[in-house]
Amino acid sequence: MKNVHYISTFLIFIISFGLQATTYYVSKNGDDNNSGTSENMAWKTINKAANTLEAGDEVVILDGTYEEQVIPKNSGNTGKYIVYRAKNNGKVIIDGENLGINIGRTALFFIENKEYIKVIGIKAQNFGKEYDLHYDQAGFMMIGSHHIYIENCETYNTFSSGIIARAYTDPFTPSHHIYVYGNTIQRACNGGEQECISMTAGTYEFEIKDNEVFDGSTLPLDQLHGGEGIDAKQGAHDGKIHHNYVHDLPRKLGIYVDAYSEHTYKIDVYNNTIHDCADGGMALSSEAGGLLEDINVYNNIAYHNKHYGLNITSWDASITNNHPMKNIKVINNTFYNNKWNGVSWGGGIVMENLQSEGVIIDNNICSENIEQIMIVDNVNLSELTLRNNLVFGNQISGLGFNNNIVEDPEFVDEDSANFHLKSTSAAIDAGNSNHAPTTDFDDNTRPVNGISDIGAFEYGSTLSTDEYHISLNKAIVYPNPFKDETIIKINNNENLVYTLKLYNSYGQIVKTISNISGSQIKMNRGSLNNGVYFFQILYGGKSHAEGKLMIK
Repeated sequence: MKNVHYISTFLIFIISFGLQATTYYVSKNGDDNNSGTSENMAWKTINKAANTLEAGDEVVILDGTYEEQVIPKNSGNTGKYIVYRAKNNGKVIIDGENLGINIGRTALFFIENKEYIKVIGIKAQNFGKEYDLHYDQAGFMMIGSHHIYIENCETYNTFSSGIIARAYTDPFTPSHHIYVYGNTIQRACNGGEQECISMTAGTYEFEIKDNEVFDGSTLPLDQLHGGEGIDAKQGAHDGKIHHNYVHDLPRKLGIYVDAYSEHTYKIDVYNNTIHDCADGGMALSSEAGGLLEDINVYNNIAYHNKHYGLNITSWDASITNNHPMKNIKVINNTFYNNKWNGVSWGGGIVMENLQSEGVIIDNNICSENIEQIMIVDNVNLSELTLRNNLVFGNQISGLGFNNNIVEDPEFVDEDSANFHLKSTSAAIDAGNSNHAPTTDFDDNTRPVNGISDIGAFEYGSTLSTDEYHISLNKAIVYPNPFKDETIIKINNNENLVYTLKLYNSYGQIVKTISNISGSQIKMNRGSLNNGVYFFQILYGGKSHAEGKLMIK
């Protein structure tokens, strides 16, 4: 028995040792003949790691520009992701400028039929030169893959998408459990099709959050065949698009949900900021007859887009006149000043779809747009609930002002895009709580006084002077996202002295500000990289306020 026990213990030790995860390193000064197990013995290429890593392994990539296409060979498994991590976010660059990659459906970081992989902090740039509308040349692509994270990465100057997930075609294998967090997408879709971030071809269980998408292609429209900021389409379902910052897309709209020819359903679009985009802020479509169903659009801010804040469309009549939609909810959004000079058509909300069933447009602020709520002729009004919206500016076309409020919303400072409500706003306690989301744009609880406010912000979330005793976990950051500096507002009626601790996405403290007094903190970015951060404001070792901010 003793010998059997000894042998069993020995076998367990050997098996456990064999399953030990390894951290490898890649450096521009490395050698692929090295062991790769330390910075001094690093490999030279990321693809050496891509061909070697097994479930549970991680590669840390040192700063530098790597001219290679990365194609992972192996998958991770449940609880044992394969991780590709930049040692310093944004300092590891995969550059395709001089690569001779065949035209096709591909990317600089190409994940095909793989699972349980994380890619963190890597920048992909300068990929795709040939003009071919039928294929994608992207920064990061997932085909027929699942449980994939693309986090804190960047893309720049890609022919098609910055990041895209789609199905493998033969046999049909959709991508699923795709997580796109905290990425920066710049100058994507420079001639190819698709969108800057795209979930397509049946992709499901996806989440797109905390990303910045901006600086779209400046090519003429007749040379540009993609380019919307964020898109879920063609059978995508069970997804979330939230807390993204989409702006300055001079040729295409900001966020697009399009069934195209496939049933596309259960997608929530919330807490996004979209501005200065053409054709508009957000749009919902069924271009080629697929049913668009169970779409929730709430707590979004869309301002100074070319034509509209949101369009529920009947595009594209050149393909079919069948554009079915069902159970569409547009709740507690703020649409302001969606009009460009010289543009005469559009509105805060445009309702064009003639086949929709069960559309609810409730609790929205539409102010100073071309029109506030535009309902085109022949819309089935029996399937449209339009009420508790606050409008200011040109009237609602078609329906007049029934069940809606005509008042100045009284924003704190619309010129600086601060759409919090002043205490005298007619939007306060004027909403319909039955359909309102349980939190507002600042992720604070809604309602505060038992009745929901109209618009993306609940007035109580602005930390009014009588709110000290319920202010835990609440703080206002403005502007957010920011480039150089921001203001963090808290309630400090008793002139206490606080400490602020700022954390990166890995939970590491990257900044501490001590001896804070007063009701606001001015914070400069200093040497901090672009990305998402979290803060705690502490008094006596306990949290007085917490929040999230984004540096762009």
